Amino acid sequence: ETGEMLDFAIQGEGFFRVMTPNGERYTRDGRFSRDLDGNLVTIDGYKVLDESGSEINLPDGDVTVASDGTIQVEGVDAGKIGIASFLNPATELSRDLPNTFAANSAPNGEEVGTIEQGYLEMSNANSADLMTQMVAVARAYEAAQSMVQNQDELLSRTISTLGKYT
Repeated sequence: ETGEMLDFAIQGEGFFRVMTPNGERYTRDGRFSRDLDGNLVTIDGYKVLDESGSEINLPDGDVTVASDGTIQVEGVDAGKIGIASFLNPATELSRDLPNTFAANSAPNGEEVGTIEQGYLEMSNANSADLMTQMVAVARAYEAAQSMVQNQDELLSRTISTLGKYT
């Protein structure tokens, strides 16, 4: 929970539709803001698209967004956030720009999910697990390094001993 009126999280399988220099792309990153022209944009400056593929322009004022993506500014309708979904995102989307995906086929999913205003999607990485794994890898590296040093010392002693008998 962020409490910011232009932060949005999607509960479900959908992706926000955005316009990039490479064309329409899809993202789960809901950190949005208004640009100088009043357009709703991503943190990277890409314009957020509505359900018809048009840019969303927000007049000044308090923004509220319903769970279906309908936007109101000071109680007046200002559009509806475009959400796309895919039957199999793992095969139908490929990573494109930072935080965006390019579609290999047109969106075809039925389940788009709902929008939660004032929230952001959490990372799917568990920092405690990652730290534990990093410590385990560091210890394994130290053990391997110690083995190599012991092997080197043993080889050095063997060569030194063999040199005495020749």
